Amino acid sequence: MTEKQLKLLRFKREDSVDDIDGKPAFYYYVYEIAKGLSLISCCNDELVNHEWYVEFMDTEPRIVYDEFGKLQALINELEKAKI
Repeated sequence: MTEKQLKLLRFKREDSVDDIDGKPAFYYYVYEIAKGLSLISCCNDELVNHEWYVEFMDTEPRIVYDEFGKLQALINELEKAKI
């Protein structure tokens, strides 16, 4: 998946600030589905073959998505289920 695709899905970029010079050391993306339920991407320095992946935050076992179409379908279903 590309960074552009994450942005299309309305993921929000989060920067980690370096304590030494105050510049972003790395960044990642987050999509909050509901309070306590979020998707988080890998960090830009953890890309596999220049591809991004996303997983549910704080789950065991890890639930990982690396295909745009499947992730888009999941988000659409979860958004429709909100009441």
